[in-house]
Order: sequence, then structure tokens, then C-alpha cells
Amino acid sequence: TFISREIMILSRKGNGEVIHGFDFSIFKYIKYWIWLIGQIIIANVQIAFVILNPKLPINPRIVVFKQKMDNPLAHLSLGNSITLTPGTVTVDIDDGDYIIHALTDDAAAALYFANNQGDIRKKGADLFDEKIEKDDL
Repeated sequence: TFISREIMILSRKGNGEVIHGFDFSIFKYIKYWIWLIGQIIIANVQIAFVILNPKLPINPRIVVFKQKMDNPLAHLSLGNSITLTPGTVTVDIDDGDYIIHALTDDAAAALYFANNQGDIRKKGADLFDEKIEKDDL
């Protein structure tokens, strides 16, 4: 996919500017995947403890947030990254509005920027050089 990235051409929503779908550094991409695999392992352990706990401390909820990014593949990558992380599933993405199902309070809180969280959103946007600073609710 990386080798054939030049043929993956998309247009930006609104102004029609042409962008390449995979217009990012391969080193940044590898760094992101190493970080994401670490987060997947951490979330697996956390969910295993939740499941093995006799009290089953789950609090399923729907989390909604808005993430403004121009590149449609940035939205796709972020949604898939959230789904790959155990305890969260991307239900829908529509025009930057994300609907996520979170199994626990910690999984839900990790999606927002409060208390220095929201790393998956920051790193997903950074991969495509998109800038985000706060929650748009």
C-alpha cells in the first residue's frame, strides 16, 4: 500500500483540493503502529482484569465527540485504531462526529482530552498532520 500510495488520490471536502490518501512519513507511520500495539496490549490486560473480576465492573456507554480533520483517511485510521483497542468500538463516523461504544469508565474517559488523555485522538491526527486542541462537543 505504501509503495502504491501515489495512485491513492482523494479530494478534500469543501474546497476540492487534491490530497494523497497516504501522505505521511513511513517513519511516523511505524512509530504510530508501535505506540498503538502497546496501547492494545495495555487495554487487553485492563479488560482481562475487568472480565475476571467477580463483580464485573463494567459501565457500558456511548461516547460522542467531534474530531475536525480534512483527510478522510485520518478519520478512517482513527476509527479503526479506536476499534482495535479492546473495550471500545467505533459505531459510526459521520462528518467528523464519532460515536463510540465504551465498555468501562476508563475506556470512555481515555477518549477525551481532560486529565491529559485523548492520546489516541492526538496521535491519530498527528499521523496525518492534522491539528486538534480540544474536545468539540
